[in-house]
Amino acid sequence: MNNNTQEIDNELKRLQPSAEETEVLRQAFLKAERPLPDVDDEWAKIQAHFGIEEKHRPLWKYAIPLLAAAACLAAVFLMNVSQPTTTNKDVAQNTTAVSQPAATGNQQKENTTLSGASTQSSNTTDITPVVCSTTRGEDAQLTLRDGTRVWLNSESQLIYPSKFTGSERKVRLSGEAYFEVHHDPYHPFIVETNYLSATVLGTEFNVRAYTRKDANIVLVNGRVAVGSAGSDKQQILVPGQKASLTGNGSVSISEVNTYPYVQRRKGFFYFDNQSMHDIMSEIGRWYGKTVVFENAQASKLRLHFVSERHLPLNNIVEKLNRMDSINVRLDKNEIVVH
Repeated sequence: MNNNTQEIDNELKRLQPSAEETEVLRQAFLKAERPLPDVDDEWAKIQAHFGIEEKHRPLWKYAIPLLAAAACLAAVFLMNVSQPTTTNKDVAQNTTAVSQPAATGNQQKENTTLSGASTQSSNTTDITPVVCSTTRGEDAQLTLRDGTRVWLNSESQLIYPSKFTGSERKVRLSGEAYFEVHHDPYHPFIVETNYLSATVLGTEFNVRAYTRKDANIVLVNGRVAVGSAGSDKQQILVPGQKASLTGNGSVSISEVNTYPYVQRRKGFFYFDNQSMHDIMSEIGRWYGKTVVFENAQASKLRLHFVSERHLPLNNIVEKLNRMDSINVRLDKNEIVVH
């Protein structure tokens, strides 16, 4: 056996799951049905990372079952909600005032209120980018230099200039935010995300861009031109419409009730005829908990549920359990639905 083959054999042994990991897999598959990982896609990532040439693939093909098991360990029974970044954070942090750079390069207080958010900026130039970020269980309220107001949801980031110049006002968002754009017919306000973009003159709308699957823009007031990221083609939204991405990357327009989006801006969870999966996904993200469905049918239930966002998590769970056919419990860093 040559050295190259020996190294591969050693790597295969290292990748083999331990007895503890195997038990985690077994318990996970008992809790929920999840799609198998895309082995070809995982193989392509490994090739790129380790610089493996295609001619070695016949030797690595025996590793496919082990690679699939390793991939399952990371994602098999969790909903599409990232792991908590904090420990047992059940309520949001206190509100703090944050200074932001003025056009002169000196620090100057703005009409900006952030709830547990962090900002990063540099004052070495006249126009500097400002980064406002929130983590789980945190939100932010800020007013930009042009008078535009922004409500930034948890696990979100907004990048904007310390002062708008030129013919347009452009910001970049990841996560979710509600915008009240200051009217300026000569300087359109542009929100860019990895999935959708919106161009407005002055209006109220909500932008969601956590993932490609849930990316959407909801118009509350005014008019918005919406297009997919990187595309010159745009469609006009009128109040009460939502723009979403389709499977082929085009933009689909549908009617939507805007009331829940306004209520969320005001500090409420407001779900109307939404699936338990979507409800728990939002609650899990806000409180920094992983959500596990022990009963797959429970995730499909559609409910009307309203609550203040800043209540302790155990109060939210208590309210959910008052509803028919719902059984929710807290288990360490998990919310278990069965």
